[in-house]
Amino acid sequence: MRNLLAFVVASTVIATKIRGVADENLARYKPDEDGLWACLSAPQVRIPLDRINDDYCDCPDGSDEPGTSACSGRSLAVFHCENLGHIPRDMPASRVNDGVCDYEYCCDGSDEWKGLVSCPNKCAEMAKQYKVDQAAERDRQRRGGLIKQQWLNKAKILKTDLQQQLAKANQKLLTANVALEQARIEANGDVVDEESVTAAVGRAVSLLEKYRDRVTMLESMLNNLEQEPSEAEGETAADVRSKVLSGLKAYRRSFPADAAEEESPEAIGAELQDLLLDLSRSDYRSGSNSLLVGLKRKLREVLEKNGILPGDETTANKSKKSAKKNRQVESAEEAVKKAQTIVDDLSTKLEDRNTGPDDLFLALEGICFSSDMGEYEYEICITGSASQTGKSSRSSTSLGSFKGNNEGFKFRYEDGAKCWNGPARSVEVTYSCGPENKILSVHEPEKCFYAIKAMSPLACNVSGDKADHDEL
Repeated sequence: MRNLLAFVVASTVIATKIRGVADENLARYKPDEDGLWACLSAPQVRIPLDRINDDYCDCPDGSDEPGTSACSGRSLAVFHCENLGHIPRDMPASRVNDGVCDYEYCCDGSDEWKGLVSCPNKCAEMAKQYKVDQAAERDRQRRGGLIKQQWLNKAKILKTDLQQQLAKANQKLLTANVALEQARIEANGDVVDEESVTAAVGRAVSLLEKYRDRVTMLESMLNNLEQEPSEAEGETAADVRSKVLSGLKAYRRSFPADAAEEESPEAIGAELQDLLLDLSRSDYRSGSNSLLVGLKRKLREVLEKNGILPGDETTANKSKKSAKKNRQVESAEEAVKKAQTIVDDLSTKLEDRNTGPDDLFLALEGICFSSDMGEYEYEICITGSASQTGKSSRSSTSLGSFKGNNEGFKFRYEDGAKCWNGPARSVEVTYSCGPENKILSVHEPEKCFYAIKAMSPLACNVSGDKADHDEL
């Protein structure tokens, strides 16, 4: 009967209030059927309800002293501030009754319940200021969001432009490679199609068999005509040329099929030049054929000597043409190299580089801002580099270049100037939303590592009107 009465009394106590415990957590302080309560994270420890908030720490987790500082430093030693009319908050129980009004936690002054110091309730005025601050924050978000949206629009245009540039650059690269191949062919001579040459040789050999008598007669005639002009007989070069043409005409008339039409020396020369070309081609496969080789040589020598065919180019002219073709190849190679560089650069901007969410970083290229922070002026180029300049020395020191962003809006800048007897300088910039780019604070938590807080539109919500949770 006595235990039942204790349980009923204990349950009545729980139904009211426990200092430092939020109403929604009161059920966690309900006793068992024996009227005992178990520590929250150490249920093997059970104590009577009257030992909660008795200013003595019974639980290893500190959960039995939410309203005093007896369990300072324990994991669950937390004091809840109700802050009626404003936002409820929790604070470390170690700050309960410490003689300081902790309004950042308890605007109602409930943390100093012993009265060691007077802490008037400021929740109403703080709630009013909070509304003003939240309105200003929403306005910052709105203005910053509008700027960010402009950046995103610009990034979209820039990406499309880069894609178009890359397409054009690839086409120019293709054209340059074609021009290079053509220049190389012209410099090295036409590439011989072996199958075509074999067929041409076959045709030449067939013709040779068919016109063997004709070729023999021509060779004999050329041997007679190969002589120099005879001064004893008063011959001139013109006489020899006339004799050659007469011999050629007689040669052609010896075949009835050819006698029907008289041709000019130029036409005969053209025909002989074609014959030389055929013989040259046939020589590709039958270079040991003395008849063809000798005939080609004699035809060329006699006809060039008498002006019927143009002579071979001089070595100097050949050298000049070869040098010109080599320069054309070099020029074509340089054009390919330049075109490839442009393609590589554009590909890097589009594919290999971190362009950020929705390609935002494309629009941030070249955007820099700086602020005076004590002895130094700090400058940040968002997707570029960070630097520190001494006000007195005006000497600039690199703090690193942009390497990417971690979670959210934490940007990393690494590989800066090396510290004396230390590591290379680096920076982590944490951005918060704001309508302008501005450095808010700088500190050096580790040697040569700088933690910078800054505001920028890049950290804003693009809607600009994201609703904040109103807990009033």
